[in-house]
Amino acid sequence: MSILKIIKITWILINPSHYHIIRANAFNSDPKIKLEIIQLRDIDTEFPELLSQNFDEIKLHTIFSGEDYLKHSRKVVSNLLKKKLNEINPDVVLVNGWSIGGAIDTIYWSILNNKKIIILSESNIFDFKRNFFKEWIKKRIISYTHGSIVGGINAFEYIHSLGMPQSLIVNYLNIVDNSHFSKKSKLYYQNKSINYFNKKKVFLSAGRLIDKKNHLNMMRAFLFFLKQKNFSSKWVLIILGDGPLMNKYQLFIEKNNLKDFIFLKGSIKYTELPMWYQRADCFIHPSKTEQWGLVIKE
Repeated sequence: MSILKIIKITWILINPSHYHIIRANAFNSDPKIKLEIIQLRDIDTEFPELLSQNFDEIKLHTIFSGEDYLKHSRKVVSNLLKKKLNEINPDVVLVNGWSIGGAIDTIYWSILNNKKIIILSESNIFDFKRNFFKEWIKKRIISYTHGSIVGGINAFEYIHSLGMPQSLIVNYLNIVDNSHFSKKSKLYYQNKSINYFNKKKVFLSAGRLIDKKNHLNMMRAFLFFLKQKNFSSKWVLIILGDGPLMNKYQLFIEKNNLKDFIFLKGSIKYTELPMWYQRADCFIHPSKTEQWGLVIKE
């Protein structure tokens, strides 16, 4: 009777979101794999609505509980992360890229301990202007790794250009919980915030309120549209999300008398997102650049 060898995989994250958990469960659906997560922190002061609390099937290890790892020196974070990796002693490590969330420390530990390294990447060559020296460093890092899981053909081509052999790249990273977003929610008709727009036609956009998401130009285009209709249109624009540009966008709405046409709803709970998507008559994703576009998949 043969004994099934379990491959121990550890995934290092800053803090897991809902789609990270879906990916982790996909790994653990293989009986030969046992995946655990190390999170550097269990809080997110900017986007707490993205944090998942559903770790029933995933073993979770936390380095800093109730505080941000960024408050500590890099040496402290590095030592604690390596200590945790020594305790778990995985066969394979998953790292998101090579620059954030303890990625370099994890890669260094893995090289010293003869562990397999898999890079998870959603980066594209056109995301922003590339620095030759940084790209050279990435190529050096790639030479020590054993494979990559990417999100989309552009990410595939980018990491291949850094030296990762095509045979070691798998294009299977960009997944969300399809059942969560495809179900028709009974609460849809009971949600007062959504019912407020019952007699309106809805343009919907979702994303963090930061410059690259390009919401301001979208609002300008919507204002132009309304002017063509002499502000008699039944269409409204609803934007889901929060971020540092919230006040700037609110001022734009006030200045142009758009409070009856553009609505900034702020952070939306993960459980309510399917209801808002269901309510939309047209979805707009105006980003200037995007690694893969989570909301499109949702």
